[in-house]
Amino acid sequence: MLSPNLVHVQRPLQKNGSNKITETWKMEFGSFNETIKQEDIEAIEEDMKLMKQLPNVSKISQKLPKSDFYLPIVFDCYYKAFYGAAFDNKPGGFGCPNADLCELPQREEYRCVHSDANYFSGPHMKPLTFHFANNSFWSWSIGCYQ
Repeated sequence: MLSPNLVHVQRPLQKNGSNKITETWKMEFGSFNETIKQEDIEAIEEDMKLMKQLPNVSKISQKLPKSDFYLPIVFDCYYKAFYGAAFDNKPGGFGCPNADLCELPQREEYRCVHSDANYFSGPHMKPLTFHFANNSFWSWSIGCYQ
């Protein structure tokens, strides 16, 4: 096996964008061993419709951005770090496919909000090391990261 990779299975689509990502995405997925039942999907969709009708949600939703600002940025980062090599069948050895190393710009009009805290680690142990946090708080000054 030249490239034993685990690849995300969701095809990234922009709701309000050019969807140039779909031209780059080279993987086609066949039928799945379905674990989500149609009635579960319908129940989720019904809940979403009900949520949209709530006055507070409706009021807030008018203020939310209407563009997919971060999707193209994150996809480009994922592609450079992982997907490109996986799609081109290059040998393994890639890092974990995530956006930890992606640079996500802070938008002035929609500031990223993150939780933060004082973090502590217990002594190094195998197979697990215990990590914990206290004094948690919300921050608008950390910037954007995933």
